[in-house]
Amino acid sequence: IYWPSYIAYAVENESYARGQPEDAEAEGRLFKVYKKSAYLDYLSTVSFASPDYPGPYKHWAVLCLDHIVNVASTDEPEIAANEA
Repeated sequence: IYWPSYIAYAVENESYARGQPEDAEAEGRLFKVYKKSAYLDYLSTVSFASPDYPGPYKHWAVLCLDHIVNVASTDEPEIAANEA
């Protein structure tokens, strides 16, 4: 999974991660795409990213066995198979 560009990313140990608030808006189960989330709220206070610059962006959450990987990007992720 690769994002051509990103605004921010964070990796959390799933043992310490809080769930999203009830008003979060997401699609998916283990690979979620959020339109509204606590992570997006956080980024709006600690960065100058906005819908104007760099443009509208989303929050993806990859829920793994031991980690949650959060990525905020204007770009959709690219998914490729390992060709090794």
